[in-house]
Amino acid sequence: MKENMELLIKKLNKACLIYKKDFLNKDFLVIARKRKNTEIIEINFRKEHFMHLVGIKGMKANDFFEKISLNILSVNELNKLKKNPYINQKLNSFPKLRRLFEEEPYLYNFHPHSTTKVELDKVIANINREIKKELVGLKFLKTLSKKSYIPASIEDRKASEITTEERKRIICILEKKSSEKDYSKILFRNLEENLSLYIPKEIFISIKKELEKVNYNCLTGEPIKIQNHSSGENRWIGKKDVERFEIQKRSNVKEEIGEIA
Repeated sequence: MKENMELLIKKLNKACLIYKKDFLNKDFLVIARKRKNTEIIEINFRKEHFMHLVGIKGMKANDFFEKISLNILSVNELNKLKKNPYINQKLNSFPKLRRLFEEEPYLYNFHPHSTTKVELDKVIANINREIKKELVGLKFLKTLSKKSYIPASIEDRKASEITTEERKRIICILEKKSSEKDYSKILFRNLEENLSLYIPKEIFISIKKELEKVNYNCLTGEPIKIQNHSSGENRWIGKKDVERFEIQKRSNVKEEIGEIA
């Protein structure tokens, strides 16, 4: 049992490092739509959410995070805490969470009668509801100053088990630090969408520079403007990846785009 607790502490430490790097004290603005119905939600990730995400109960959330963060949680302390039976699946999903936000996610409504073990409002999951994969459950939080969502659960299961069939395609996810006023980083965007039609004007202005960054065609190495290729051009690659993969620009390669009759 002691060996199992020591291994669990190692997994918790690893999950904590990922959480601090990718999510802690960050806000994410999710813009999703289905036809003309657009939904915009903000998700706030804070240290008090970590304990619930990993499936631990029995200690103050902030105290638990500090102990894990400083690597001072003892085996005896962990042994006394109540642990979700799926804690290992939750911890194994942590390295994949960032990817979930970056790879064509969908916004689902939680099915209130699907389970009595967790209460959620929204779920961010894969496009395919029938594939068992990591997903993030969100809880709506309303205060006097704002309305937002907080991460309430990490699951490794089929989205169809806990969501309704109603869903919206996420077209953009913006990211900022909680200390920052405006969003300026684009974590994910659907290249087929004209974001100016769905994002509030003041937010669109704050990310305009990010939208105008030059990317490169992965076939020719030529710079392209993403907004000019929304009709089907998706063969692009970021400048940092051009350099990382040492893609050579070929001056004798020309791309021809023909009209479809």
